[in-house]
Amino acid sequence: VKEDTDYTLEVSIRRTMEENCIIRVECDNLSWDVPIRRNTRSNNISSISIPSGAHKITGKVILDGEHIGGVHYIKLSGLNY
Repeated sequence: VKEDTDYTLEVSIRRTMEENCIIRVECDNLSWDVPIRRNTRSNNISSISIPSGAHKITGKVILDGEHIGGVHYIKLSGLNY
């Protein structure tokens, strides 16, 4: 992350789900839950603060409270660019 600013995360899964699910995005000790509605593959998290520096950002697909897989991609976009 180049600078301390607010970001938008776009998260996507490889296939649509038959039920609503959650994508849990984790960045070091921070985490955000993003709902993915039935028959959709992506959603955004807006206005999150991530401090500058190197971070590991991961995503998990959660269905009925159980981790069932990973995400296809997570795209980080700065709001001040």
